[in-house]
This record gives sequence, C-alpha cells and structure tokens, in this order.
Amino acid sequence: MAESRSNEARDELLSSVKGKAKEAAGALTGNDSLAAEGRLQQAEARARREASAQEDVANAEQATAQQRLAEQRQAAATGRQAADVQAGTAKAEAEQDAAAHADAADAAAQRVKQAERISSEQQTAGRISGARDDAAWAAQETHRKEEEKRRDYDAAQASADTAERAAERAREDAHRLDHDAGLA
Repeated sequence: MAESRSNEARDELLSSVKGKAKEAAGALTGNDSLAAEGRLQQAEARARREASAQEDVANAEQATAQQRLAEQRQAAATGRQAADVQAGTAKAEAEQDAAAHADAADAAAQRVKQAERISSEQQTAGRISGARDDAAWAAQETHRKEEEKRRDYDAAQASADTAERAAERAREDAHRLDHDAGLA
C-alpha cells in the first residue's frame, strides 16, 4: 500500500511538472494549445492529489470509527459482565438471607407465637424483593448503556460512510478529468 501511494505521488508530481513544462513551452513559443494542455495536465495532477488526500481521510475516519466501535463493544461487554456478577451476587445473598431467615423462623416457630413467625417471613420477602429490584435496575442500566454505545457507533459509521462517498465523488471527478483530458 505504501509503495502504491509512493508511486502515485511520484506520478502526480511528474504529471504536474510535465504540465508546467508544457505550459511554459507553449507560452514561450506562442502555442496556446500547448499552454492549455499544460494547464489541463496540472489541473489533473492537482485533482488526483486531492482525491488521494480525501481517500486517506476517509480511510482514517473509518479506522477510527471501527476502533471506537470495538472499544464501545468491549465497554458494553464489561458492563454486562459486571451487571451479571452483581445480579448473581445479589441473588446468592438473597438466597442466603432467605435460607438463614427460614431456619431462624423455623427455630423460633417452636418457641414463639405465630405472629412472630409471620413477621420474620415478611422481612425475608422484603429483602428478596429489594435484591430483585436492585438486579433489575442494574440490568436496565446496562441495556441503556448498550443502546447509547450503539447510537455512538451508528453516528461514527454514518460519518465514515459520508467520508467514503466524498472520496468516491473525488475519484469520479478525477476520472472524469482524465477522460476529458483524453488520458482515460
């Protein structure tokens, strides 16, 4: 790729120099046709340089967008993993709490009134419900962040697509100039 770019740059410079020489020779000899051909050749070289520069910019923007997407995907995956871990931990703690309270309630049921046992079970249910609410919130937050990252990716991809279209138009213009100059 670098060798190809080097060859293109050398060809563009050579074409520009030839055009300048033809323009100067035409001006010195009074040959307007030769001078015009020289100016056209210089314009063609300039158009190729601009198209090449736009293509380089488009490629760089696309590479940046792809890198951002990879980073955003990694961040989303990390967020999902953290939410899964947090949900798993909350569930395990809730299950441990539930088991501990159930055992305590069973032992207390033998020694205390029916009302105390009901109160203990209600407390356990409240803790389990709170843990589930926390896990649901964490999952929703992760989903929201994924959507935000997806929107960022879509915007970056749209920017890269726009740059690619601009580079394509520049290539078409350069090709049209080549064709118009009789060089196609």
